[in-house]
Amino acid sequence: MSRLPFPKGRTRAGQVGGIVHSDLVGPFQVATPTGKLYYVIFKEYYGLYKVAYFMKNKSETEECFKEYVEKMFTETRQCPRILRSDNGGEYTSNSFQKWLSTKGIIHQTSAAHTPQQNGVSERDNRTTVEGARTELHAKNIPLYLWPAAIKYTIYTLNRTLHHDTTVTPYEIWHAQKPEVSYLRVFGTKAFAHVPDADRRKLKPKAVEGVFIGYCEQTKAYIIHIPKERRNMISRDVKFFGEQSSVAEPSDGMQIDPTNPADKMFDNPSSQPKTITDTQIRKSARGLVPKKQWPVALATPHLNTDGQNDQTNFPKPNSNTSLMQDVLNILYQEPGQLHRSDRIAVCRQMERRNGFRNPISMLE
Repeated sequence: MSRLPFPKGRTRAGQVGGIVHSDLVGPFQVATPTGKLYYVIFKEYYGLYKVAYFMKNKSETEECFKEYVEKMFTETRQCPRILRSDNGGEYTSNSFQKWLSTKGIIHQTSAAHTPQQNGVSERDNRTTVEGARTELHAKNIPLYLWPAAIKYTIYTLNRTLHHDTTVTPYEIWHAQKPEVSYLRVFGTKAFAHVPDADRRKLKPKAVEGVFIGYCEQTKAYIIHIPKERRNMISRDVKFFGEQSSVAEPSDGMQIDPTNPADKMFDNPSSQPKTITDTQIRKSARGLVPKKQWPVALATPHLNTDGQNDQTNFPKPNSNTSLMQDVLNILYQEPGQLHRSDRIAVCRQMERRNGFRNPISMLE
């Protein structure tokens, strides 16, 4: 016996807080400097706005959801009505269930060993983790900064249009359009200004680090100092090298510096110059009129009775050059003009005008 098929389609909430999807991810193989190994995500299924909380243990899920409820009420004046999650112990504890009942929140769980019924959270976890993985490895960021990559990915997705909506999740949640002019690339090299109170006379006025996120409590950036393994919050930051670190694809051509033929690619000045239309040399002579051949006919062909056969030759015309007459003769049907007669015409042209015709070479 195999499992029954799962129906397609989901029920979307009618307002903010109608349905909240949640799932826990972890443990990660690398702990943060503060010992965090898990994170839980809450996704509001009307505006698709999501929030993540990082934890040391799974048992902290209850406190994280209580904090999320307070955050939703403060920012949207709404409260969750339905919580959908899997059947994990962090959601089904007695204390958590008792608190949900006192708040009037309905808890809906998936069947045991059936993550397909919690597809919204499962698919969102995949998108978030793959985005964080890409950010870490693309810029060679230490793996213990995975919470910063997770928060950066969620921060960006909350300000990105979804294919089911015409506004961003941030705009639905906060009722205003987000400002995106300050967004930066994760892992960008940055220099943060060191305040006068934190340095001596001959100390550097800036410290080098990498950008890892935005501060939620202050209008400032979070800069990680790898040498000191600490984070610095500063608004006076200069970013460098925001271009992608991935090399552009080549056409497969390998250049050998030792080959004289390939040295021109190392020195751009030695490459051949491109000739434009204005550099092409043109003759200063005008149009040369075509040479008019004198009217002359070849020796007539004799019939079998010894008389001249004038039907094989066109009569000269005052408006027609000899060249046209010769062409008319050469292109007659083979039955009217023999090959020897054609060669005779060409020979006569050679004797009188120095014209060399390829047909005479066939003999």
